[in-house]
This record gives sequence, C-alpha cells and structure tokens, in this order.
Amino acid sequence: MMAMKSVDRTLSAVIFFVSLLPVIITLSYAQLQDEAQALLVIKQAVGLKSPNLTTWSSSSNGGPCADNWAGVTCDSSQKIIIKLNMSGFNLEGVLPNDAFSKLTSLRSLDFFYNQLQSPFPSLDNLKNLHDL
Repeated sequence: MMAMKSVDRTLSAVIFFVSLLPVIITLSYAQLQDEAQALLVIKQAVGLKSPNLTTWSSSSNGGPCADNWAGVTCDSSQKIIIKLNMSGFNLEGVLPNDAFSKLTSLRSLDFFYNQLQSPFPSLDNLKNLHDL
C-alpha cells in the first residue's frame, strides 16, 4: 500500500511538470521574439549601412538564435540571447534609450570600434552583464 502511494505521488509530479512544458516553451519563445525585435530596433537606428547585419531580418523564421544572426550568441538550452558582440560592425548614430530593455539575459556586450554617439543607453536592467 505504501509503495502505491509513492508511485501515485511520483506520477502526479511527472504529470504536473509535463503539463507545465507548453507554458515554459511559450514564455521562452515570447522572450526570444522580444529580443529579436529589440535587435531589429538597434539595426534600424544604427546599423542600416552595416554589411555585418544582413543576417538580421524580421523574415527569418528561427530568429536570432536558430538563424545565427551575426554578433549574437545564445544560450543553446534556454534559447535566450546572452552575448552581443557588435565590435567593428560599422555602426553609426545614436542607440535608442531602451535599446537593451528587452535583452535582460545579456552577459556580455561589445560595441567597440564603431561610430556611436552619446548618450549610451542605460544598462541598469542587465543584471547578468559581466563583460562590457
């Protein structure tokens, strides 16, 4: 009888976690879509002349992680953007104030060797950022 209760609890836990999978996948996809949109806003503001950003497109079905957008590194297990290396991408102009507001999982950010103008957007919401 005791073994049966243990099996019931285990089965209940498995069913519970499996039922959460669609929610987790949907949230992850929504975050990636927000991140892709944020990158496209950056491209529109400072990267239209950059030949390095030709892979950045709203028509790419897989988004920045699946389609390997230039300069973008993703966490392969979570499908979130963790690194943005735009060094030497010939970017010109001013980044939007909220350029990084949707890129909250960034750990590394590099805009070296570009022609960006100040002010640089706030990085306050990038709690995981450790390389700048």
